[in-house]
Amino acid sequence: MKNLSKLLVIVLMMCYVTISAQKEFSLLSPDKKIEVKVSVGEKIEFSVLKNGKLLITSSTITMNVNANVMLGVNAKVKNTKTNSVNQILQREVSVRTITN
Repeated sequence: MKNLSKLLVIVLMMCYVTISAQKEFSLLSPDKKIEVKVSVGEKIEFSVLKNGKLLITSSTITMNVNANVMLGVNAKVKNTKTNSVNQILQREVSVRTITN
């Protein structure tokens, strides 16, 4: 019975490590209509919602740098910072109109 309880504790700890290894982040547009959810774990995934409706399902982001290096696999979040920005960006290129 003592060995069984030790085994149960070890299994529960492994489950906790697996569950807590996945980090989730959410980005919102200033009007809160568009939301991008990013999940970082074994792979980096994102999904996009507009007004709560799913536009892009869970998609994986990876990049092959060379034969030995693949970014986005077994990624780890080093730190996070929460910031709120509400500003209008001005375009750098002027708009041209087409005349006939």
